[in-house]
Amino acid sequence: MKFNIMEYRELEKLIIQWAQDKGILRPENQLKQMLKCVSEVGELSDVLISDDLAGIRDGIGDTFVTYIILSR
Repeated sequence: MKFNIMEYRELEKLIIQWAQDKGILRPENQLKQMLKCVSEVGELSDVLISDDLAGIRDGIGDTFVTYIILSR
């Protein structure tokens, strides 16, 4: 699969817009968002152990979203 930087930037923009719409990007939510990242990594670890491919894909996506939000 070839990585397309424009697709990534569009996805990042959509994630940030979603987070803004949900009120997640407020400074007081920064610690909560970090804890969400850790939680998602833990969930990903669980599905990796169980070799659940659908769960792994979902977990990677969820973790990715939390990191994008935290980076703001």
